[in-house]
Amino acid sequence: MADPKFLHRLAIEEAISITTTLLAQYERRKGRFFEEIDYVLTDTIRGSVVDFFTVWLPAPTLSFLTQADNSFTPENLELLKGFMGSFPDNAFQKSTVGTIWSANQRFASVFVGGLKLAGVGFISSIGAVSISTILFAIRRAMGTDITVDKKRRTPILKSAVVYGCFLGTSANLRYQVLQLLSFHAHLIHLNTPYI
Repeated sequence: MADPKFLHRLAIEEAISITTTLLAQYERRKGRFFEEIDYVLTDTIRGSVVDFFTVWLPAPTLSFLTQADNSFTPENLELLKGFMGSFPDNAFQKSTVGTIWSANQRFASVFVGGLKLAGVGFISSIGAVSISTILFAIRRAMGTDITVDKKRRTPILKSAVVYGCFLGTSANLRYQVLQLLSFHAHLIHLNTPYI
């Protein structure tokens, strides 16, 4: 609700992601594309889930919860919610009524956002590579002709760390810049006189 263009941005991101992932998979696999469709689908689904989080996490949010709604929350989660709530969702988020974020809080939100996206990348990569490895083992047990050499299988932990670092840095900074452009466009719109 705090970002009226959220669904528009999400649709663009998902369309680009799914299209480019399928094209890259086809380019990589050529004639084996349909033989290895299970791997293609695993990568495509992971990409679409990750893209949802890369758009959703830095998007500005509004909270309608009251203190009464939080009565069943454990104290440790209350502290975490208080800590996470003390930062804007992105460095350029407009302040809501009754909320003023300092320059330090805005700067820290870049790092907090990076940690969130790194966690998403780490977990999603472990899931996708694990599923891919299981599919490989099932196909091998069934005697399906697998042209991928076992030595070339992706190491789960290394892949997860690399993908988490990529999302925590590159994707995070890209979406922070997109929020800056959105914020700047909003200011231009507010300052444009009506004719």
